[in-house]
Amino acid sequence: MKKNIGLFIGVLFISLTVKSQTFLLLDRRWYKPAVVADSVTRQNLSDGWYPIYKSDLDSLLQFVDKLKDLTKDGLNRKYYHSDDFKTANIEFQIENIKRVYGDGYEINLKSNGPFGTVTIKLSEPRLLLPDNQKTIRNFLAYLKQTQKDIDKPDKKKKKNSKNNPLD
Repeated sequence: MKKNIGLFIGVLFISLTVKSQTFLLLDRRWYKPAVVADSVTRQNLSDGWYPIYKSDLDSLLQFVDKLKDLTKDGLNRKYYHSDDFKTANIEFQIENIKRVYGDGYEINLKSNGPFGTVTIKLSEPRLLLPDNQKTIRNFLAYLKQTQKDIDKPDKKKKKNSKNNPLD
């Protein structure tokens, strides 16, 4: 009897944990607001959405914030280690490229999940550092706006006391 109760509680816990892992679908061009979803489909990926776990948004913001001064860092020849930019589901692949007038960087963001591995390029080494910095800062602004949108309550929803006995 105790084994059955323990097994039931374990299965219930696992199902709730898996169910509560929601995703954020980020627009690859950073125009559309992010969408919260319970699952990621192939159609989402082909429509230009970039999925991340919702719980990884804070870590992603911190990582991208470290890269926002790419021009200054390149001129100072700052070396980025890919291992410093990694979580269980997100990883940055960073290649440091030595140049005469400041280092260049190839930065790819990879998101891993049940949808597979999806990559987005944040910095192209053949472009100038200010262009890559602008791309990263635009992505950072998009992530900050996404966090604000998620944190604020939805004002469009009307409270309906007929349907909610607790109001």
